[in-house]
Amino acid sequence: MNLVILSQIIGSRLHDEWRITRLLADGTYDPRWKTVKDKEFGKCFKGNLPIFVRQAKDGFEIDIANATFEQLSKDWQHENLEAGKVIADIICAGYNDDATVGDIIHNKWLERNRESLDKAKASENPETKKWAEERDKPFRDLTAEIQQLDLSQFKIGVRVYDRLKKKKGG
Repeated sequence: MNLVILSQIIGSRLHDEWRITRLLADGTYDPRWKTVKDKEFGKCFKGNLPIFVRQAKDGFEIDIANATFEQLSKDWQHENLEAGKVIADIICAGYNDDATVGDIIHNKWLERNRESLDKAKASENPETKKWAEERDKPFRDLTAEIQQLDLSQFKIGVRVYDRLKKKKGG
């Protein structure tokens, strides 16, 4: 199985699964506006911005909850694509015990998010600081709830892998 394709499909599915947690009764999602760092993003709209994109002071903001994975800017796709790569590697390596899988996923997440975590831990906002401190530790020391967040990514990846394998006939 092609690892690049597998990791991209997993990355997209991770976004879909996160969006579901924000689904509202009217079929839209509880908005989550984020600054877009990708300077090329927005040029393709030629002034006709979709409802999930808005002009910001220094560029654009995107409502990551109401945008599909494919509609996200490259910078907002990046984290899920990187997580997808990690999960695809774990699956292909044959790891499946929670401790090993959780360690790998969480350690790679810590590596990717070191700068943001350090900034959050230095924040004046107590909630932001607490959020970072709860996550900036080894997998085994996380709360069960946060461990399950990491492990749920693996479960999503396994479902994607199994479906793709079934489509290919084994």
